[in-house]
Amino acid sequence: MLCALENNQFAKIILFVFIFSVTVKYYVTQLLVNTTILGSSKNVIPSVEVNTTEVVQNVTDLIAVKKPFFVIKTYYYQNSKSFNESDAVVTLINAERHAYETLTFQCIRTLESGSVETSIGSVLDLDVTPFMCKLVLYRLVCLFPPSDEDINKFYVGVGSARGEMEYGELTVTKPNKKPYKFVSCMSRMVAVDDWAVIIFALETFRLFGGELAVAPVECAITEVMDLLRLYEKDGILKVQPGFKPRALTGLGYDPLKETEYANQMSNSHECLYDFKDTAEFISFPDWDDIIIVQNRGPKLMTYYDTFGPFIQSHPNAAAFSVARVDISVQTPLKSNDKTFSFENYLQETNYGPAYVDPKLVIRPSLIAGNWIHESKVKESKEYNQVKVNSFVATYAHLHYTLTTSNTSKFVPSYSNWHINASDFVDSETMDANFQKMLIRHSFYFVSFLLNQI
Repeated sequence: MLCALENNQFAKIILFVFIFSVTVKYYVTQLLVNTTILGSSKNVIPSVEVNTTEVVQNVTDLIAVKKPFFVIKTYYYQNSKSFNESDAVVTLINAERHAYETLTFQCIRTLESGSVETSIGSVLDLDVTPFMCKLVLYRLVCLFPPSDEDINKFYVGVGSARGEMEYGELTVTKPNKKPYKFVSCMSRMVAVDDWAVIIFALETFRLFGGELAVAPVECAITEVMDLLRLYEKDGILKVQPGFKPRALTGLGYDPLKETEYANQMSNSHECLYDFKDTAEFISFPDWDDIIIVQNRGPKLMTYYDTFGPFIQSHPNAAAFSVARVDISVQTPLKSNDKTFSFENYLQETNYGPAYVDPKLVIRPSLIAGNWIHESKVKESKEYNQVKVNSFVATYAHLHYTLTTSNTSKFVPSYSNWHINASDFVDSETMDANFQKMLIRHSFYFVSFLLNQI
């Protein structure tokens, strides 16, 4: 089984590298396969021609005074509710630690009509990077008056101490426009082979009314990719390539190794800002973290039923800390199995009382920077993070018990274990939903299983 994600999909990822020197010169390169692009608007932005090899050589020569920017994504929000109804161009970047707030970032947009507008950008450290990492996650925000026009070109200039400014063009992406009540920004996949947990996670997400899960994938086995594409076809999942910066010759370090968990925060914030204006709530689980809400009556509670009332009861709550409990699940296929029963798999799950570090659900329009276990930077000082009672919602943190024989079943020694998953989820409905999806898309799961045994 090979590690698979379409290579041409990765080839489309654009990496901008900003290299600036304290000796006045500022450069921007855009690398897209074999293309180097830099441009300017006539009589507005000075024309700059940059040879990639020369820039790399400059990094080698002036490594002590030059620092790279790795651009993750640039989003264009029109009449943004997150930015006081202004038009906002937001760029997420990884960069070496530096007081970028002391530099002048000038932003220029040209609209479809040909009009040109300028703005002074503001840089914010999103405070999600451990001190031992060389690259930090920053946000550059450029605000403009509201307009119904699309951007034709967008440039950022970095100013020197003597006021000189050189510009580079950034590729602008429109964020999601469709409103969602509940989105999950899943952690990025690297060498993933756990197909059963993916089914568990997405069917639970479906059961509780989750509308869209976003899966950045760097690498997964072919069978897992087949499952992901199936859920994507069903409309509940969006698969996209994970952000992965390219190494620069002469830089002296691998940028992938200088961020927390190889760009986990870069990918989660790319997702956050994609849905910042349009999702009511976003969760940030790993694939083995499954959020479960407690039913309090005959009607099945959805995620939005659970968190939506907090908008009124806690209007300044920007983030909600949800406890996690350890859960033990059996190996989905044992040596003698020829079929897979999702319902039986769920009913062999053991839920225990051992709590681990919490995970978050946030209101994205109120959050600027969000770490794995804690919201870090809110859009206003009046916003806060609150703890959710575990009787309202809980993350199930899955652990496998690796058994191979049909008779072997490991039950943890903790007290008060709930043996049947139906204590928390409707395993019969989840299994029925899964089977209906297979039929809808003519997905032959038996053939899939033969590759697993």
